[in-house]
Amino acid sequence: MTLEEMAKGICSVSYLCKVENQDIVPAEDYVHSLFERVNIDYKNLVDSEADVELNTIIEAYFLCDFEKVKDYYLSVNWKVNNANVYLSRSFYFLVNKEYDKFKQEIALLDEIKKSLTEEQAILLLFLVCSYYVITHQFHEAYKYTCCLEIINITNPKIRAMSYEQRVFVAYQMRRYPQMLRAFEVLKKEYFISYPSKRQILIELTYQLFRGKDYPELSAKAAKRISFESLSNLCDIDIIYFKYLVLLAAKEYKMVYEEIKEYSLSDQARFLALIGYCAYQLRNDEYQNQFLQLIPQVTYNTDDTIHHKFIKFLEIKFTATKTYDLLEYLKYDVIPYSYNYLHKFYNQIYQEEYIDILCKLSRYKEAVYYMINKMA
Repeated sequence: MTLEEMAKGICSVSYLCKVENQDIVPAEDYVHSLFERVNIDYKNLVDSEADVELNTIIEAYFLCDFEKVKDYYLSVNWKVNNANVYLSRSFYFLVNKEYDKFKQEIALLDEIKKSLTEEQAILLLFLVCSYYVITHQFHEAYKYTCCLEIINITNPKIRAMSYEQRVFVAYQMRRYPQMLRAFEVLKKEYFISYPSKRQILIELTYQLFRGKDYPELSAKAAKRISFESLSNLCDIDIIYFKYLVLLAAKEYKMVYEEIKEYSLSDQARFLALIGYCAYQLRNDEYQNQFLQLIPQVTYNTDDTIHHKFIKFLEIKFTATKTYDLLEYLKYDVIPYSYNYLHKFYNQIYQEEYIDILCKLSRYKEAVYYMINKMA
């Protein structure tokens, strides 16, 4: 069969030439038609291959081996575009923090959502929820955890990670009964074979919750985790959560010194914790050291929430006029913090904002803010 005969009624000959020379990745509907013309079952051929690739990526993601997700994705020759390829690509862009490209893949999946299998649709929901969790948009993430909770998820790894999402999101949203239910399911059904790094993150989230009533016990559990035994991105997340538990127990000096000792202050989220410690210690020396570290920090695409807190502290420690801090809180931080939650930051924002308004005798504004906060 000639190229002209193959292309007739489907696409142009020049388009087919580009496909043949691997200059472009063809649209899936074109590929379906071309395979039908030569009596090959496209769906069985392509989907079985894409299933293997997608499952390999899910396995690596589940094990917190994000480098394997990246390396494997880059090593695969993605011959065509279909739902499983879009899903695989979404995992890659998510772990690579290429959020604009991630959103593009999700948009493509959304366009074809009626043709997705049940398992593919669940993966789409899981990925969107994961994005909202990573970017601290817990109000949005909560909607997806509620949706995933009522769906029968057959993939055991995705089902386990959806419970994990519920633990993190429910904690941030103060939905503690939901958090504890998900935590108990994970402990009973999954922890025997669950990746240790994911277990530690979940346990630390539980310690954050328990620390409200038993801060010393939670801090003791967190102190068992040493920096030397950890290495990759997921491990750094563990250290970060460890420090949150210690901060909840008011171990400000310990956290401050450890972050400096292990040279973590060039990462925005850890510099923000140093600033948090300096704020709580009310000590000029600590505050000045924090201010000196600010120029050294590197901001990534998902660091906006930490950047705003660092900027807030910088103004707090250096501003000569109360109005400077008030303006930053009112117009830059407060609107942002309604959608992007960080319990440690938001509590300070709220306390500082109310305190400034009351000092300026702007009581109606303070009451209005609190009413909206509780709505």
